[in-house]
Amino acid sequence: MQELVKNDGRGENPAHVAVNGAVYDITESQFWKYGEHMGEHYAGCDLTEALKRAPHGIEMLERYQRVGELEPEAADISKNDQPIPRWASIMLSLRSHPMFVHFPQAFFISAPIFLTLFYAVKYQDFERTAFFLIVAGFLTAIPAAISGFVHWRYKFICQSQMAFKLKIILSPLLIVLAAVTVGLHIGKGKISPDDLGTGLLILYWIHLFIAIALGKAGGNIVFGRKQ
Repeated sequence: MQELVKNDGRGENPAHVAVNGAVYDITESQFWKYGEHMGEHYAGCDLTEALKRAPHGIEMLERYQRVGELEPEAADISKNDQPIPRWASIMLSLRSHPMFVHFPQAFFISAPIFLTLFYAVKYQDFERTAFFLIVAGFLTAIPAAISGFVHWRYKFICQSQMAFKLKIILSPLLIVLAAVTVGLHIGKGKISPDDLGTGLLILYWIHLFIAIALGKAGGNIVFGRKQ
């Protein structure tokens, strides 16, 4: 195991991974640049348990040269071995977070655009559209955040990369901000396009930037971050 850890694919080091006791050299794989795969797995590790949750089998590794065997007594006993509750396993198998997360992203990005158009072209229906979008964003952000936490807890084994930290901080912030914005919008009653509500408009646009930041963090997790 000590030898495997050194082959982490960083710098001049080759990239090796172990599965079921076999060690594979995946240095030439375009999917393992910088020793990282999809922002989730890393070279120099025993990925036996992780492969069980992957969308592909060991055939992807068997394309590469088998360069050795991992000593049984040195096998890595890690957090990946912990049992997953059935409800969490179902959520992971359904890819619940990727399924839910696109809805609030679209709603939060569209809402400020429609509110801005409302003030720009003075078309009342755009104000209602913006309001309905922010409400929809708030409602769909809740299951997106819950499913995201489940994926982080059981799929990514509570990894502490910056992308995960950002999502853990920004997701509840976005939900609270959306609830406040919805309340303020309702409190204003019917809004006139001639009376520019700067504060409300700024709140709407903050949602857009937070949604973009969350999307960027999610992209770094899924596709990896260039180093």
